[in-house]
Amino acid sequence: MLTLDRAGIIVDAALAEGVALGARPLSVAVVDAHGHLKALKHQDGPGTLRSDIAIAKARAAVEGRDLGAPGGAAVLGESGEVIGAVGVSGHEKLDEAAARAGIAAAGYRAGVGEDGPGEPPHMSATDGKRNSNFRR
Repeated sequence: MLTLDRAGIIVDAALAEGVALGARPLSVAVVDAHGHLKALKHQDGPGTLRSDIAIAKARAAVEGRDLGAPGGAAVLGESGEVIGAVGVSGHEKLDEAAARAGIAAAGYRAGVGEDGPGEPPHMSATDGKRNSNFRR
């Protein structure tokens, strides 16, 4: 389970990574495994829709969808199960690096690799229900 405390660590570390990389102001959202918002922060000066975009990236990542823009990453628990996701918006080329840094700072692994999106959660062909584990 992704706790509120760990969600806060993810957000704060992602924002700090953005500052360290010289990114424009970022918005960072963390959702739980069901897509419910756990934490959201944005630095002073981000664009009007940055928070909405960060939330959308996080929700897409937890559902295994690709929005076609970097910055969303699933948060994997100890057994490789999806326990939540992070979405970062503000500086497209650095959004994913900030997301991955936040996840690592909280002691988790990201479900999106540097070589591209990880495989999405399995879908059953008969009932369309999502299996919460990524294939390794």
